[in-house]
Amino acid sequence: LSNYQKAHKIYEAQKNDPPNLARNLNNIGIVYKHLGKYELAVQALEKSLALKQAQFGEIHPENAFSYDNLGDVYLSQNNYSEALKFYQLAICQHFSDYCADDILTNPVFEQHTLTGQPRQLLTVLASKAKTLCLHPDSRNQPAYLETAIQCYKLCDQLISTIRRQQETTTSKLFLLEEVLPIYEAAIQTSFDLYELNPAPELAESALQFMEKSKSVLLLTTIREDKARFFAKIPDSLLQRESNFKADINYLERKRAQ
Repeated sequence: LSNYQKAHKIYEAQKNDPPNLARNLNNIGIVYKHLGKYELAVQALEKSLALKQAQFGEIHPENAFSYDNLGDVYLSQNNYSEALKFYQLAICQHFSDYCADDILTNPVFEQHTLTGQPRQLLTVLASKAKTLCLHPDSRNQPAYLETAIQCYKLCDQLISTIRRQQETTTSKLFLLEEVLPIYEAAIQTSFDLYELNPAPELAESALQFMEKSKSVLLLTTIREDKARFFAKIPDSLLQRESNFKADINYLERKRAQ
């Protein structure tokens, strides 16, 4: 954090480099959030946003980063309504012709022009879906979970787009750390909504997300096997890896007991 603050003082003195100043303030805000200093985080992120809006205008994908991070700050404080407000604003920044304040609405990709990066929008939509599920109103208002399912379906569309654009470079890390949790959360949300409204299409939705999740696991396994084959890793090392994973699983089960 001290390095960010030193950099910020330099940029403040110069004042003629708004993009770097905005970026530095954004990073300071993220660090403050991780330190639990939420008021300072909001102040830094709002300053960053103001600089970006002065440079790019009220609607621009660059602004989405600040709105998204502000949403994360409020989510960390369990202020779900405020977090959803900022996630909705972040989503709007990714389109040239979509702006809706209602948190229970989502864009239809076929009807609007996406100007932002699919991967960044994927992150925001997943955060919005997660927050909708955590909101207390989701327990008695199905619209919250229904909108979350819509978010996850949009995420699925974006994942397909990202994988098409980066067919040979989509990493195992991306699939396991970003994509798989989205599908798992979508499955759980489908079942939660089914308990409130046992409609057949919700069970079908859960099954579709399960198939997507299985395909991700299968793809990462295939890629791992190919990598091992071409790297010519000795069988003895692979056996040691397998034993090591088994030991970890055993210790985790013991700890959970």
